Amino acid sequence: MGDLDNTPLVIVNNGTPPVDMTILTGQILALGSVLGIVTAGGKLKLTDSASVDGSENPKYVLLKAVDTSGGDLTGQRNKLLAAGIVNADKLVFGGTDTLADHHVALKETGIIAVDTESSEAYDNS
Repeated sequence: MGDLDNTPLVIVNNGTPPVDMTILTGQILALGSVLGIVTAGGKLKLTDSASVDGSENPKYVLLKAVDTSGGDLTGQRNKLLAAGIVNADKLVFGGTDTLADHHVALKETGIIAVDTESSEAYDNS
């Protein structure tokens, strides 16, 4: 299918979150970052299975790189994918996490990761 660097992150966009979201301060996040919701405060943070604040559960994929080193970013609804089909190779997780750690939870939220080389959904179970 060609060079993966030229393949888009989003293959099918089925929606953004129903409400505006705030991305937590202190993060430099790349396009394709997978974000979870911190239970205390409801702000978004890079998903990392080592976290125990709620953000270990993936909810959204970031559609644009953002830098929150200067403070929280509010009103970020349109920069988030809540449901759709994405290029598995473009997803970014925290720590040492990979898609293998989160594909089931992503699928449960409505985000399907596809291998663009084979056009197969990741673990299509």
